This record gives sequence, C-alpha cells and structure tokens, in this order.
Amino acid sequence: MITITPTLLPNLSQVLFDGIKYSFSSPFACWYVPCIFLIIVFALIVSKLSKKKSNPRYQPSGYFKSRYYLLSKTELKFYKILRLSIGNEPILIVPKVRVADIIKPVSEIKYDWNYKFNQIKSKHLDFLLCDVNNLKIIAGIELDDSSHLETEQSQRDLIKDNIFEEAKINLIRIRTESYYNVDDLKDELFQNEIISSPK
Repeated sequence: MITITPTLLPNLSQVLFDGIKYSFSSPFACWYVPCIFLIIVFALIVSKLSKKKSNPRYQPSGYFKSRYYLLSKTELKFYKILRLSIGNEPILIVPKVRVADIIKPVSEIKYDWNYKFNQIKSKHLDFLLCDVNNLKIIAGIELDDSSHLETEQSQRDLIKDNIFEEAKINLIRIRTESYYNVDDLKDELFQNEIISSPK
C-alpha cells in the first residue's frame, strides 16, 4: 500500500504535468484535441436524442381521442333554434365558454384572488352571446336539464347565478326540451333586452 505524504504531492503533480506535456509534443498532438472534441460533441448529441425518445410527449399512449363534435345533440338542437331566434341581429353565439375567460376576480390580496379564481376556473357557460362587431359580452345562456333539480347541482347553479349577477352579466336559464318554439325563445330574448324585437 502506497501512502501519499505531503512530500510526494509535488512529485505526483510533476508526473501529471509531464504526461500532458508529452501528449502535446508528440507527432499525433495535432489530432489529439480535435478527436477529443468530436467525441464529446457526439456523446452530447446521443445523450440529447436518448432523452427526447424517453420523453412521454413523443410516445403515443392511446389515452386521448377527439370528441368529433363540440356540442351534444341536446345542445346542438337548442343552438339551431337560438340562431333562428336571433335572426339578423348583430349577435354572435359562442358555445362552451370558460367562465374565467369572461369574468375575473377583483382583489389586490393574492390569496383572496386565488380563492375567488378557484370558484370559477372549472365552470363553463353553455352559450355566450356577444356583439358581432366588437365581441362585447351581451349575455349568457345556460341549458338546465333534469339534473339541475338535484340539491347539489342547484347549489352550484346558485353560486354561478350570484357570480354572474356580481359581474353584471345577464344569465338566462332555459329548460331543455324535446321541442323548442322559436317565438317563445324570441320573447325570452326580447324580455331580456337581447334582441330589438320579438317579431
């Protein structure tokens, strides 16, 4: 066993230095550094490619597929009647809007802002009505099926109603039906000052 003492350290340093000096003074010195450089670059490229292949984003999982249609059959049926009811009014119908995209919390305190944002971040609106010229918000429409009569859902509806009322956005709730009368829907829109005439 070799014991390294302080007196041997200078000698070891000299040996290493002499080895490096010899490698650069040899006839192959002009190839030594470029070869080492190419090896390092090659190793980095291989490492980067292996990381990219192991990234889940590059591996099809089969866990996702398109819904193909934006609206359900019930929503599509109402959408078509809503378009007929609006007629030539300069109103754009936007389906499936996230509430947080049209309403924002008001608070200068971060934790309070986050608390309020959490109340709306997962909520959606069935239909949003906007001015076709500048996309100014006019009103929101919610379709309520039989599930909205349940206690838990009705409580969520009440929270959403209060949020829209506080934001001063008119929210109209319409019961889902197997058949919609265009004239009845026109009257509803006219009473809520969305269209200029029920005719």
